[in-house]
Amino acid sequence: IILKNTAYFKKRLSEVAKIPFDAINFKDVPATFEIPYPIIHERLLERGIHGGFYLKPYFPELDEGALLAVTETTRREWIDELVKNIREIINEAEL
Repeated sequence: IILKNTAYFKKRLSEVAKIPFDAINFKDVPATFEIPYPIIHERLLERGIHGGFYLKPYFPELDEGALLAVTETTRREWIDELVKNIREIINEAEL
């Protein structure tokens, strides 16, 4: 179940972010974003959603990267909602 959830999450996340590594993921998916990730994270928190772990301080080569995760209890609807919110936040920031 975790591998299926992670694969679905990675596919959906790639709609709004770049996935920097071409590998099979287990729970955790690194992603890089067009806008500063702290902005995305802050806006997600305002919407009651906890985003991922900001990677830039530890891995500067990933630029605006974050590590996001799913588990065996993560529902597809939750993934879809997260991606929808990230898309909205990025679109709002680009205005």
